[in-house]
Amino acid sequence: MDFSKGFRHPFSPVRFEWDDHFSERQVTSYVAEDIRLELEPTETITTAFLDVRSRPLDPVDFNFKKLADFLDTSDIRNLRNPNVPAQGVLALLDDRRDPCGLDEGQPGRPPTSNGQTRNWVSEQYTRFPTPGVDSYRRALDERGLHDRLRINNKSPRDFTMEFHLPYCALRRADASFDPRTFDPRGLRRAYPMLPHYRQPQDQLYYYDAQISVLVTGVDEWYWTAYCCVDTFSKEPEKVETYMRHKSDGPSAGGSAEHYPLWNPREYFLLVLSRRCTQVAREWEAVINDLIARLDTYETAYYKSMAGDGNDFFDDAQLGRTKSYTNAVYIMRKFNDTLSLSLDTFQDFQQGELLYFDTGNKQHDEAWKRYFDTIYEDLASMRYLQRVLLQKIQTFDRMKDDLVNSSALNESRYSTKQGDDIGVLTNMTVGLFSMTNDSIGATRWLLWALTLLVLGLPTFYVAFKEKIQAFARIWKRKEVEA
Repeated sequence: MDFSKGFRHPFSPVRFEWDDHFSERQVTSYVAEDIRLELEPTETITTAFLDVRSRPLDPVDFNFKKLADFLDTSDIRNLRNPNVPAQGVLALLDDRRDPCGLDEGQPGRPPTSNGQTRNWVSEQYTRFPTPGVDSYRRALDERGLHDRLRINNKSPRDFTMEFHLPYCALRRADASFDPRTFDPRGLRRAYPMLPHYRQPQDQLYYYDAQISVLVTGVDEWYWTAYCCVDTFSKEPEKVETYMRHKSDGPSAGGSAEHYPLWNPREYFLLVLSRRCTQVAREWEAVINDLIARLDTYETAYYKSMAGDGNDFFDDAQLGRTKSYTNAVYIMRKFNDTLSLSLDTFQDFQQGELLYFDTGNKQHDEAWKRYFDTIYEDLASMRYLQRVLLQKIQTFDRMKDDLVNSSALNESRYSTKQGDDIGVLTNMTVGLFSMTNDSIGATRWLLWALTLLVLGLPTFYVAFKEKIQAFARIWKRKEVEA
């Protein structure tokens, strides 16, 4: 089984079945391969690493460009130099061994399989899994992780299970927070949350985040699980917490250190169910807060409709149109990100889900609780997506109505202004067509006085806003003086 090649179409001729040979120890495969990175004289460690999985027809300049840019920001010499201070705890590493089914043999000789298999549905394993032997569980910084991974580990990887759950995390930031520089890698971004209607921007931000889990191995006895979680947005999840409580990290405390799950498929389902619940709760928090803020815009909109109509159009700066557009943008971003997670599960249901059909009723019943949790969380996220789509349609209509009413009001104002200009033109032509013979000097004086009386109010009305702005600036300067 290989998920790394991408999700397959449900009508693909490939049959989704868990190969029975994974249930038996493949001892010869444990030492069959030792892949070492060989650098060409003109290669860097980054290009050599990326070329391992590159295909000759891939576009060279854009293949894994984001990953290459990220790797180029690091320097492996810092990991090898003990004088360079470490950057703090980076990972929780849990390495242990299940000796069942393995004949250790004599010292100096490779172990062999004794043909035994573990009964995954036995009451002993279900209630009290063996803690294993040769357990190594540490909270490591980047140098410690590098040193541990350098230990010779000869193993091909014959099966792979993975999932990636993108989401948006809502967090409150400090006043000094700068969303442009919070992630120096440039892989994640933060955005200010939609403010309440006609309220100043608060310190709530929503962050791009993702949880990625990979389980890969040779058989059910020899496998490795990787879990990557974004913690830059002030997540409460810390490696030290799992070490202190002696709980499993990838499953967010779903199992205890002394009772680990040895079955890779069951462990994958445990982590998937726990992380799916986490993502569903994150979505509930961010979308419920957004809906509460959107309600303030809708309330103001319907109040303007129910009034005398003088407020049912935008101002000169298009403030309401911009706020509606910002709201729609945020909702569309949430909907697009949420769709990525739901599409992943949709593909999973159509294909790879069959890998977890063991044909054993007792076994399937034991795993049913994981699927129940996953489907419940998926239903919650689908409901939130429907709410988002309804709100997007509502705000699109609100924005269109506001633009149309503002355009109609502007058109009426322009028409009225055109009529006034016509009257003023007729008056100007009539006045300036008079001669000194038709009126005397006294009437010229009266005409000038009338022009002054009518012109000053007209000038004030035309330049009222600019005059008031100038007066405010003048008063501010007097106060400062």
